[in-house]
Amino acid sequence: MWLALTILSVLAALLHLLLMLRSALGLRTMRSLPRCGRVDGPLVSIIVPARNEVENIGSCVRSILGQSYAELELIVVDDSSTDGTREAALAAASGDPRARVIRAPSPPDGWVGKSWACWIGYRESRGEILLFVDADSRLAPWAVAGVVEEIASRGVDVVTAVPTYACRTLACGAVEVALTSTIRAFCPYWRVSEPGGSPWVYGGFFAVKRAAYEAVGEHESVRWSTVEDRDLARLLAERGYSIEMVRGQGTVKFCWANGFAEALEAIARISSRDAPLETWKALLACSLVAAAWLLPPASLIASAFGPAYCAASSAIALALETCHESLALLSGEVEASPLSILLAPLGGLIVALGVWRGHLVKAGRRAIEWKGREVSLLPPEQL
Repeated sequence: MWLALTILSVLAALLHLLLMLRSALGLRTMRSLPRCGRVDGPLVSIIVPARNEVENIGSCVRSILGQSYAELELIVVDDSSTDGTREAALAAASGDPRARVIRAPSPPDGWVGKSWACWIGYRESRGEILLFVDADSRLAPWAVAGVVEEIASRGVDVVTAVPTYACRTLACGAVEVALTSTIRAFCPYWRVSEPGGSPWVYGGFFAVKRAAYEAVGEHESVRWSTVEDRDLARLLAERGYSIEMVRGQGTVKFCWANGFAEALEAIARISSRDAPLETWKALLACSLVAAAWLLPPASLIASAFGPAYCAASSAIALALETCHESLALLSGEVEASPLSILLAPLGGLIVALGVWRGHLVKAGRRAIEWKGREVSLLPPEQL
């Protein structure tokens, strides 16, 4: 038993060491969103879909209207909110002529609410560049100028930025540290822009040229999707449009789930499109993810009753896991209490459970609740 536990600890240590080094090197190769003083250029239409975001929308609107870039319009789309989101957005806009707050009618059959709100905002827009921003986002004053500069200087069609996730609770920090580390392992940011890379964008902050967006059918082409950002990115890539993912730490900040339950539902939605459909594959994937995070601390506890070599290997594995987790804070990807690192293994378990629930959604055995609405994936033959 102790020999087996030692071998597993060594494997876990090697895994976290390799993933940490790979992530650190990959992040170093990425460009950052430019901090430039550009004030003019093409009109940028910033579209903010918002449903029951009264606590966040005010800060979001103020950060957008405080941009140094002059040629912008802001369109906040109130998606049938019941908590005063529209009134909060209007108050934050303070009569700024660049801002409009519009009500979206209820989504028609076959539409997911966010895609519907984004599409309604697009229909009201005039900009050559469309910038989709989530209502829980905060932008530094140079963010829009940086997007325009990146599109112009790099000659790309789409720009998205890896944000900083601002966590207000230990639970959020624990899950986000584990989730960020897991995403880097399976969907590395630095490969998005490479030939043959897997295209995806952060739906909370991505800019696209209007011509490219219209060429792939706008959000109407992904109206059914619970991960419309990923599916839209794949459509754009399939049509030959270029996508640039840059680092946005210090420029783009998201506020994410506060508790474990909220995070679990969000991960289920995010993973539902790519989760394994076969039960055995889903169980294997979730077990491996959970083991990667839980094995080092569990083996260290167990080794207190075993030989010294087992305790040593377990301690090394836990130390390397902690270093791997800390990278999310040191890189600026996650803004949270350092104490979140202590709970990150539990966060890894939440990630694994979220992927399992994503599998159940994909298999048609449960639905997802998103912003107070129950949504289900359509059968594969309808996608």
